[in-house]
Amino acid sequence: MRCDNGHTWAAGTVSTLARRSSVWNLPIRLLRALQRNRTAEPSPLFMLGVAVLGVALGVALDAALGWPWWLVALLTPAIVWLGFLATALAKSERSSLAADLLSEISRRRAREHDERRLRRLLAAAPVPPYGVAGWDGPRSVGSRSWGSDGIHSVGLVHGSLPDGPYVEVVTTYRHSRRPLPRRRELGRSAPGASPRWSPITLSVGGVARPFRYLPDGAGWVARAQLDDVVIEMKATGVPVAEVALESVANLEAYA
Repeated sequence: MRCDNGHTWAAGTVSTLARRSSVWNLPIRLLRALQRNRTAEPSPLFMLGVAVLGVALGVALDAALGWPWWLVALLTPAIVWLGFLATALAKSERSSLAADLLSEISRRRAREHDERRLRRLLAAAPVPPYGVAGWDGPRSVGSRSWGSDGIHSVGLVHGSLPDGPYVEVVTTYRHSRRPLPRRRELGRSAPGASPRWSPITLSVGGVARPFRYLPDGAGWVARAQLDDVVIEMKATGVPVAEVALESVANLEAYA
């Protein structure tokens, strides 16, 4: 590799420099991860008020006790800022924070940790997520979300975009505290102010189940409410009548 000033660098030297750079800026990346997971964030106006208060408090302590006023003026906003940063350690946010910190240290380990946790949460779910039965093409795990109350939703992707064939099946668990998706949100890209959904029957685990179906651009969307879950599908290049769903207890095929 040759840089602009004419020096030639070996590929191994470049990768070594990249690793060193990654190690040296790790504390900054970890701090940013803490900031991203804060549950409260001070406004600039609030911090300006804290700074003014710090100066006034420093002057008062300097006159009364002889403390350096500038030290108090610096420590006051710093302590307040650390207090807001500590909200990232709230119990409800710890799992998200741990995953974010791990991703800054090692993306591979973060991905493995995420997969292990997903499997553990799905094992405790009332039913497995649903996927397309008999799909021979590529498969992967798509969107997923969870919280302190367990798994919220998981999407299983079949095929690829933009040309397809492509079907994404999102299973949302009704026990979660997360608001359930609405039908108008699923079909929001369909033309027209008031899209008209049509009834259709599809196989779910070998049992005929009623769905609501809506053409959506070059593809279609469909939705059904079962006992424990809401199933949503979005597809391109696959006729809706040819889709049958089955529960997926093992995600190995979607790795």
